Amino acid sequence: MNSENKKFCTNCGKEIPQTAQYCPYCNTKQPSLEPTYLNRSDVRTHQCPRCKNLIPDGVSYCPYCDEPQTRSQSNSNQQQTDQPAKAQTKNTTNHQPRPRKSHFWRNVIVLLVVILLAVIAFFTYQNYHNSQVQSQNQANQAQTGKTTNTKDQDNQSKPQNNIVEIVKSFTQNNKYESGQDAAQAVQKVVDKVPNSEGTNATWDPNAQTVNVNIPASSPIVKSVDSSSPQVWDTAVKALQTISKEISNNSTGNDDYSNIKVVRDDTGQPILQVDKGNVSLNSRTK
Repeated sequence: MNSENKKFCTNCGKEIPQTAQYCPYCNTKQPSLEPTYLNRSDVRTHQCPRCKNLIPDGVSYCPYCDEPQTRSQSNSNQQQTDQPAKAQTKNTTNHQPRPRKSHFWRNVIVLLVVILLAVIAFFTYQNYHNSQVQSQNQANQAQTGKTTNTKDQDNQSKPQNNIVEIVKSFTQNNKYESGQDAAQAVQKVVDKVPNSEGTNATWDPNAQTVNVNIPASSPIVKSVDSSSPQVWDTAVKALQTISKEISNNSTGNDDYSNIKVVRDDTGQPILQVDKGNVSLNSRTK
């Protein structure tokens, strides 16, 4: 190669064409120089399949466009046979293509960011959904509370009104000639009161009262201390009604309308009604 058209690689120091942009031996990019041309006929060359420039045989990359040369190995072997002395002074080792930069960590970071955004979006939606459900439940509970209060008010009035009508339907204009007659009428009324199982009414001739013995486990007794005394209030209303009916329809000078409700476990009176008037009520005392 003419000394005027040569230069040396800045990395490996080998002689390379002056116009080479990359070293054909170590693939190092070279500083730009004024373009010159190959002018020796004894240098074997071939045409780069990409840029069409003439380049020496035996190089791995085109010094003009960096295109890998597939003919370099065969040309190098032929050059070694024809010119063994010159071939020994040149590096004919095939170079591997320049390694590509790995984007592995960049892809990992992008994937982690996507996952993080997906997690944030999921929990944001979950919190929003839970808040909506909670708001709806609160609204439903408020509506249910209003409905329950209305029903409770209706239930407190309807059973009492119904029991009064029931009592009057089978006791009106009855004649009570003895305390036993009064006790039988009270028993019929008590049987009409909801949850009154196990309750019995008897006449006490000594005290001149109709004693109503009621089990301590009865819902009527439990209703005395509860926050929903509908059952107890219904029983009180029923006994007030029958007491008044007995007072109005007792024969002679005797009055059998004095009714006393007693717990069967303690014998303690929890309600007393006479002539339809309440003189003792455990819930209000």
